Amino acid sequence: MNKHSRPPKWATQFLRWFCSEELLEEIQGDLEEAFYHRKVNHGKWKANLWYISDVFKFFKPYSFEKYSRSKQFMPMLKNYVKVSIRNILKRKGFSAINMLGLSIGITAVMLVGLYIHHELTYDKQFPASENIYRLVNNYRDQTYTCMYFSDYYDSDFETQLTLIDKLKSYDGVVDACHFVPNTSAIGPSNKWYVYVDDREFVREDFLFTNTGIEFQKLFPQQFLIGSPENAFSKFNTVVLTESTAETFFGKEWRYFDLLSKDVRLSDETFSIGGVVADLPGNTHFDFGVIVHQRRIPSWGGYTYFKTEPNTSGETIADQVNRDIESIYPGYTENVLSKGVGLVALTDVHFTDGMLYEIKPIANSQYLLIFGVVGLVILLIIWTNYANLSIATYAGRQKELGVRKVMGARASDVAYQVMVEAILLTLLCFPIVLGLVYVFLPGLNGLLEVSIPDTIIFNPILVLIFLGVLVVTGLISGLYPAIAFGQKSMLRLFDGKLGSGKAGKVFQFRRILLTTQFFMLIGLMSLAAIIMQQMHYINEKSLGFEKDGVVFFEVRGPEKYEQIKNQIETLPEVIAVGNGIIPGAEMYNQLTYQMKNTDEILSDGTHLYTSIGSMEVLGIQSEAFDLLNSGQDSVFLINETAAKKLAAIKGISTNELIGETLVMEPEWENEEWGNGIHYTIAGIMDDFDYFSLKHESQTLLLEVHNSPDWVYNMLLRVNTDNWIETIAEIEEAYLKIEDERPFELTFLDSYINQRYKKERNAGKLASRLTIVCIILSVMGLVGIVGFITLSRQKEIGVRKVFGASVPQILAFVSKEYLVMMAVATIVAIPAAIYLANQWLESFAYRIEPSFWVVIFSGILTLVIVILVVIAQSYKSANLNPSDTLRYE
Repeated sequence: MNKHSRPPKWATQFLRWFCSEELLEEIQGDLEEAFYHRKVNHGKWKANLWYISDVFKFFKPYSFEKYSRSKQFMPMLKNYVKVSIRNILKRKGFSAINMLGLSIGITAVMLVGLYIHHELTYDKQFPASENIYRLVNNYRDQTYTCMYFSDYYDSDFETQLTLIDKLKSYDGVVDACHFVPNTSAIGPSNKWYVYVDDREFVREDFLFTNTGIEFQKLFPQQFLIGSPENAFSKFNTVVLTESTAETFFGKEWRYFDLLSKDVRLSDETFSIGGVVADLPGNTHFDFGVIVHQRRIPSWGGYTYFKTEPNTSGETIADQVNRDIESIYPGYTENVLSKGVGLVALTDVHFTDGMLYEIKPIANSQYLLIFGVVGLVILLIIWTNYANLSIATYAGRQKELGVRKVMGARASDVAYQVMVEAILLTLLCFPIVLGLVYVFLPGLNGLLEVSIPDTIIFNPILVLIFLGVLVVTGLISGLYPAIAFGQKSMLRLFDGKLGSGKAGKVFQFRRILLTTQFFMLIGLMSLAAIIMQQMHYINEKSLGFEKDGVVFFEVRGPEKYEQIKNQIETLPEVIAVGNGIIPGAEMYNQLTYQMKNTDEILSDGTHLYTSIGSMEVLGIQSEAFDLLNSGQDSVFLINETAAKKLAAIKGISTNELIGETLVMEPEWENEEWGNGIHYTIAGIMDDFDYFSLKHESQTLLLEVHNSPDWVYNMLLRVNTDNWIETIAEIEEAYLKIEDERPFELTFLDSYINQRYKKERNAGKLASRLTIVCIILSVMGLVGIVGFITLSRQKEIGVRKVFGASVPQILAFVSKEYLVMMAVATIVAIPAAIYLANQWLESFAYRIEPSFWVVIFSGILTLVIVILVVIAQSYKSANLNPSDTLRYE
């Protein structure tokens, strides 16, 4: 038939697209018959128009393919669910193992997700948090997270509020406040005795402010008792958190009239102004008691302001810089002052490189690595579940064949498989919730965060949990659904695997396994490198003695001498001193230069200490002999400083002894003209005063026989009974000091605290790696069982031709050697890259070795081979007559 005599092709294709198969043949036949009749009687042009019109007349729900199928789907869905439940119950053992693996894996992913969510939502609970900013001060080459007061510690109330008042006067600023947490770098950092109803408590979680109302406006607290208007209407009031109120007054604290009670902090009395809910853990500051008093006991404060929605923070910071002289007289004359900047509140937790941060900041690299690990676990779950499903349906092919005989189409078989996969994952939902609830406190303790357990009942997160489970079922069930759904009835009944169109489409089994091996080797390598780095940190010589060294707080030289006299009578105490405590995080550095030179350096760390502390730490120098001969103090520099200064002067490092170093040369004064002058008495070996996250610093040591400023006491102790010795030290301390509690710290523990976050990250990575190994083994069991079943006849033929059981096992294992080799080669650069990203936070670090990755690959290979042998051994021992009897 001539194609020009046919109806419009596009109209016919449209009809075939929307019309159900049951109606298509009849409708299309009638329309074409009418078309040819009209063409003869009325011409082709009119016949075409009538044909198109008739096609659109049939474009109604009753003739739709999708409508027809949807009418059948809901009754069929009920049948799918019923059959799925039967199959799950029929294979209780297999279903339990599958659900256990899914639950463990999804739980690990959920915990990682909760941690990342916790970190990414820092400070976002405050209203209009995107409009709140913190002012920062650029001084020398460093940025301070706090703003100073003009007269530092001597600033009165009005002086402390100068910057706040200026901020509040600007157009576009809603309000401004400042505060100082007691435990921050600029806070008093004391433990205080708190007296409540003649009972004594020791606390340190205070937050000092003299802008209480403004603090409440920027950082609203939920008042459980009292109100912010009353609590902050006068000074010398305290606001307790819920947990602090429970500590002071017991679990029945709500039944007390707390607003009529007072608390005594040291020698000062405060009235209770209210009780607020505990702060969420993802807040960049924390407190147990807000102390609202006239003066903040510090030289500065953490300063914040809130803008109108249409006002940018940068505009306000520019105004502050223009008005800086009215806030800080003489600011512009100081060449070290570099202006005021700002950080958005929601960026505070992620802004690195600033001094005196209140809480440790987030490490973006850690979040990235944990996110990658969570994704890896999810991918392993998906591939494992797909492999296990294939292993299950491999033994159910005749069941699927019977379905097709009874009229089921490929899509019906696929729906059955998908529904069963999704149902199994949804059955895991209560198990996952329970496991998350059980393991969340452990995650909090491990990473030192405070994710509330109530978060798992958050409706949005519950929907996300369900979504992840449904997606897991969809993705994991897609492979077997198509693979078995597209098989013909004959191939389903003959039980052969891996053939037909589905086998050709999904011949990426090796890719899936290789990818899984690659991820597993990468994670094992990363965990091993983290452990190597932490071992290196623990074993590295720091240039001083830390074992047997303890310290505690002592304020003032008089009390120090009295306590020292008491403690020196103890035979276990070898040396006593005060001053530097190594292991600190980086703090402010100063400028310095050699006298009569032009080059000024800005990386100096000035340490003020006693000769006793040098003895406690085992640090020696010939210059200390000058102190023994009656000199009050000596000034020394370390090797790092000596090399820089000698290069500037063009002399050797030893020739620096006797030369004059000028500290803070920009400061003009009457005594020296500029700066503070020190005569270099000696050069000492480098020691790591700061944590090993920082490179060796320029140290400028001022060592005294009897320092004028005393803040601590260091002891070197040699004892076999630490409990008894510490009790004796405390007794000696309390004979003299009755204002501050006694708290002793071991120096090695103090230093190790600096790496706790990294050490905990390593522990978490190790635990997640173990989860990955367990999941991978479970998936491998399924896929090896599937492959072994599909090759039973091949194994039988090999046995007929004389192959032994070891030869067959070697043959089955051979392909895994190739996959493992490929996975290991690909994992080397990936693991090294991630390890280097993690190691970036350390100035002293190991170099990741590819041998670690290779060893991880070998270890993974051993696990895989053991699983393969265990699964294949039964098939290798079958009698060939049993597997070949029907061939």
